[in-house]
Amino acid sequence: PKLIILVGGVATKALLQRDEGITRLRNKTFEYKNQYMEEAVPVRAMFHPSYLLRQPLAKRDAWFDLLEIRAALSS
Repeated sequence: PKLIILVGGVATKALLQRDEGITRLRNKTFEYKNQYMEEAVPVRAMFHPSYLLRQPLAKRDAWFDLLEIRAALSS
């Protein structure tokens, strides 16, 4: 894949093996590689949709995440 998008804190912590919360991880790009992959794949994290339903003000941050993901995929 060109990019892995992790949605929510549980998925982010599971794949990246990091202890920080989703709020600290969401605006950064990480790399993921395992034994079956030849090269690393960029990874982006964003808020889970259920969080956005409970916290409508976070939708603005999620929108900027989606714009950055779109830009990364178009390059």
